[in-house]
Amino acid sequence: MRSVRLLSEPHCDDLQDIFNELGRGASYGASTTHLGKLLPRIEGGGGGGCPVLVLGISRLCYVEDE
Repeated sequence: MRSVRLLSEPHCDDLQDIFNELGRGASYGASTTHLGKLLPRIEGGGGGGCPVLVLGISRLCYVEDE
């Protein structure tokens, strides 16, 4: 059995700025839903040895309705 570990860290914590601008920042505080908090937990073994796929949504995905 071969183990492959691939981890890419897109900087997606900037999405919090959008939540703050929309007045919803308190509803989406820093937690493991933010990559800056999640990745250290996974790297520390928080995945329990199971494969983990992490996708981050960045500010580039946000389109404001006109």
